[in-house]
Amino acid sequence: MVIFGCRITWLTFAVSMGMLLASDSFVAAQQVDASSPEWGVTFDTARKDHPTRSAASPIGDGGMIVFVAATGANLQSLKLHRGEELKPSTLAGYDPITGLGFVKPRNLGLSEPLVWLRRTPVSPNLTLRAKRSQAVFKGRVKSIGGKVLPLALLKFDFTPEVPPPGTPMLDAKNQVNAILFQAADDQSAYALPVEAVHRVYRDVEKTGQFQRGWLGISLLAGADQAKVVRVLPGSPAKDSGVQADDVLVVVGDRMIKNYADAVDAFFYLVPDQPVILKFQRGDQMLNIHLKPAVEKP
Repeated sequence: MVIFGCRITWLTFAVSMGMLLASDSFVAAQQVDASSPEWGVTFDTARKDHPTRSAASPIGDGGMIVFVAATGANLQSLKLHRGEELKPSTLAGYDPITGLGFVKPRNLGLSEPLVWLRRTPVSPNLTLRAKRSQAVFKGRVKSIGGKVLPLALLKFDFTPEVPPPGTPMLDAKNQVNAILFQAADDQSAYALPVEAVHRVYRDVEKTGQFQRGWLGISLLAGADQAKVVRVLPGSPAKDSGVQADDVLVVVGDRMIKNYADAVDAFFYLVPDQPVILKFQRGDQMLNIHLKPAVEKP
């Protein structure tokens, strides 16, 4: 049984991995020149078999650059590079759930617009470019080794090779659709959908850390339906009239078919931002308006 939102740690995510909108796009105020040296970060890690470097990309209008930190990364040792040149920077925030880190360089010095989509347009024929490789979408991954992930990842096959973590994945219009999270093998890898990057970036820009939305409902882990088994006293769900045995079928604009869908949808809840959840209660379909709270410690 899992209480949403419960604390799903990066350790859980990493172990699972090891077991193997207002507009359509967001134009960064910063600029990036495709012909100029690439951004990247380096850091020490506790394990020698983990990556010590991530590609990085400018995002948003707050002067930040996003990267992906390997499990066990020592971010106190982080260095920002443009090509081989070190750039003075400050770590603005890090989210252990997704591995997304954000740094603020003192001077970006960019020259071409970088466009981030608001949401990855997932379809069977989605093909993207990542550095000099082609990435072909193979499907959503919601669990690995029987463990449900804190959010659904996207799996791609790469030709000729898998680029480094943090590599932006671009469509034919040079729009960022996703960023590479972690290699699965020599020819395939998992990617974070672009909406996950926006979700974490939103909080880091405001508070320096990711804040999960909390509703206070429990679902039976691994069930074929997202059936409520408990509603916590004093929670937003309790105050809004959610009851045990209600079956969750929609969160915002996300359809919920099972427990894993619910876990993925709840990752995107924003504290204090109202959302409509649709529940089936017997033969009734109920729309319940909720305002998530900041996740309980």
